[in-house]
Amino acid sequence: REQRIRGYVTLDKQGRIDAQFKTEALREQARDLIADESPGLVLERVDAGDSWNLVATMSEQTRSEIANYAVTQNLTTLRNRVRAAGAAPGPQPHRGRAARYTGYRRGEAYFG
Repeated sequence: REQRIRGYVTLDKQGRIDAQFKTEALREQARDLIADESPGLVLERVDAGDSWNLVATMSEQTRSEIANYAVTQNLTTLRNRVRAAGAAPGPQPHRGRAARYTGYRRGEAYFG
């Protein structure tokens, strides 16, 4: 928007972003801007008749990093809430996708 690059953008059911442009120059301007601002996206040029398209998808590495960050952030929030309630567990390392709450005893919450 700030660069005033005009096009028609849609999101399909697989999570791909498809952008259509009237000229090849507009598509290249958009591609350069997106590549600079979002390096985790895989950009593919597709020419279809009268329009110049750009398809953007997330790499598997980017998806994995986002998922791990979200899990870590949620665990931090939960631990902070437990500490604020006065039932603080000791520090726990992050193990995989999610830690499991295993019990509560005399003011202590256990995560396993």
